[in-house]
Amino acid sequence: MLKRIDILKYKWIIAIFILALLVRTLGISHGFPFIFHPDEPAVVRSAMGFRFNLNPKHFDWPSLHFYLNYFVFSFLISFRSLLQILNLKRIIISVYPLLWRDPLVFYLISRLFNTFLGAFTVVPIYLIGKRLFNSKVGLLSALVLGLFPFHSYSSHFALVDVPMVFWLTWGIYFTSGILKENNLKNYIYAGLFFGFSASTKYNGGLGVFTIVVAHFLRTFLNENEKPFSLNGFGKLAISGLFSILGFVFGTPYSVLDFDKFIRSDSPIGALWQFTNVGKVNFISHIQQFVSSLTYGFANDFGYSFLLLFIASPIVFFSKALKKEDKFKVAFLFIPAIVLFYYISGFEKNRSHYYAITYPYVALIVGYLLFLCFNLLRENKKIALYLIFSLVFIPPFFLILKDDFLFIRKDTRVVLYNLLSSDLGKHNIVFYNSNSLSVVLDKFSDLKRKKINSMPKKILDKGIFLTTKPQEGLKLSSKIDNRLRRGPEIYLYEVN
Repeated sequence: MLKRIDILKYKWIIAIFILALLVRTLGISHGFPFIFHPDEPAVVRSAMGFRFNLNPKHFDWPSLHFYLNYFVFSFLISFRSLLQILNLKRIIISVYPLLWRDPLVFYLISRLFNTFLGAFTVVPIYLIGKRLFNSKVGLLSALVLGLFPFHSYSSHFALVDVPMVFWLTWGIYFTSGILKENNLKNYIYAGLFFGFSASTKYNGGLGVFTIVVAHFLRTFLNENEKPFSLNGFGKLAISGLFSILGFVFGTPYSVLDFDKFIRSDSPIGALWQFTNVGKVNFISHIQQFVSSLTYGFANDFGYSFLLLFIASPIVFFSKALKKEDKFKVAFLFIPAIVLFYYISGFEKNRSHYYAITYPYVALIVGYLLFLCFNLLRENKKIALYLIFSLVFIPPFFLILKDDFLFIRKDTRVVLYNLLSSDLGKHNIVFYNSNSLSVVLDKFSDLKRKKINSMPKKILDKGIFLTTKPQEGLKLSSKIDNRLRRGPEIYLYEVN
């Protein structure tokens, strides 16, 4: 009975977790039997490589998530061995053949691992909102994070951005404890988890700035503390030390293979990443900053969520809010806006770089929604339901759209199936796009030739594959990319 009561107590956060997990799991095997994302093999192959050597020998990404994937893969391999010992392999293959289909099963497992971490991130978000404000803010913030379109989209891939946000959010949770009380334990745990975040993806280490913000906001708010005391700086130093320890724990060869780690001349070294993103001049930086906060990445956050975040500074001018609550909002807003500004200065200004801002934005949006709903709860329920719909339905629609495209076969998978069933009719396949070569590589006995344009005389009967329409050739079939991922593909008969 006690267990049942405990579960019912957390029924709403459990429901949000299940929703987040569901939208991140739909279409999880997208692209199979191909891996179209260029970065997924780096994660899976690096993890598999630990069977032979625990040194990744490249530091373009840190290695914590590689090691975690290696442990998950080891469990899968042990599980398959157990099934073989029990003579269940044949039965399992007949039901789920992908379990023994290497290497695809490792990509699937890595994606599912990310899916779980992405969905479970709603839990620390809930705990932060509850600690800073109340459980309703926690639930609303968790729902916002669960429905961030790009976070859901990224959770479908075996990449490092979603796991980085997972560790970062736990770092923010312990940092929120620093804002609430002067306890060394929170400084230690916050530093450690931000170190784990940096050890998953380097920019996750930027979260340590939140520790500094929390420390000074608390000391300014508390009359019994001095902002620049020796004791305070000592705790910040200890927190910084544990962030380094957390990073080294996940990426031990940053110390053991230090010469390679600090290289900047190639992707082998960590410093290459910091030079690779590039920098823009001040005017372009301001333009990209404004763009990132308004329309540039609105689809990634969801238009309604980003709009609320932009409007959040109005709470600082509200006389109805307590000074303490304004400091709590500042604790979230200051790191978020600083990170937005810093990232917008990159020459390569891409969606996944802004993933580090998601926990802060989700919590701010959750708090603003709580204020709004609290204001309208008594007398204007129709307006309350309308606002809820306007805020949550658009990002949820974008997620469902992405999931639908993940479930539908990529145009290149459709081409692969078509060639597999119709291969004997063609003596040779001509093609003019590198995006199609990944499909043709699956057919070892197929004669193929890459050409820029179709020659006037062709001796061999075959087909010409292209991603652009051609004049003067007989169209055999067309693979439309409407409601599918991948390029539009044309198949022309060649006589």
